[in-house]
Amino acid sequence: MALSKYQTLVVLIVARFLIFSAQANSNDPNNPFPFPGLVNHHHHHHNNTQQKLSSEAAEYLASHNQVRQMKGMPPLQWDEKLAKYAQAWAEQRIDDCDHKHHSGGPYGENTYWEEYDESTPAEVTRVWTDEEQNYDQSRLECKCKPETSQCMCGHYTQVVWGGTERVGCGNTTCNDEQGVLVVCSYDPPGNYENENPFEIPYKPVLLRPPRASVAAHKKRLHRQRRIRRHGRGI
Repeated sequence: MALSKYQTLVVLIVARFLIFSAQANSNDPNNPFPFPGLVNHHHHHHNNTQQKLSSEAAEYLASHNQVRQMKGMPPLQWDEKLAKYAQAWAEQRIDDCDHKHHSGGPYGENTYWEEYDESTPAEVTRVWTDEEQNYDQSRLECKCKPETSQCMCGHYTQVVWGGTERVGCGNTTCNDEQGVLVVCSYDPPGNYENENPFEIPYKPVLLRPPRASVAAHKKRLHRQRRIRRHGRGI
């Protein structure tokens, strides 16, 4: 069947378009289908910027959160700053492996010592949380009077402390075959005297004041704190 001039023109235009598309796709370095007629519609990938934890960090975090979930506490997040702090303190004790000596820093802290590097992060966490048997949850106090290395509660209460939000851990193998020291740091810290470890702090939502009044707002808050602290304005 003979084509009319109009039909012939349409066929030519469509053919030119298909040839142009095939050439464009074959020259595209991102196209995994460099063949005529196959167009890649999925070569744009979103970069996943979420930090992936090491298997050790993930196990510490999961074992902590498993216990916290059983007590109705919010999950912790892994914090690299805390992990570096814990690692630095562990390395400070590399010559004596003294797990009873705490850093005295701004964070909560759990330590663990073993003769050989044989406990997994989950097993280390379990040693701490086994202290639950020593804690009177009705009276909210430790049954150990006084607490000793054989009977204590502080490692457990720090793991489940309701106000703690972040954790990071480190470890070191000590010199002269003195064993392995594990340190976990917590922020905000727990184990405040006469406070309920299972209480989740209330966090009010504060509306940010207009930028022009930020300085005045800070001064007002500072003065209010001083009034509360001293009972009078200064």
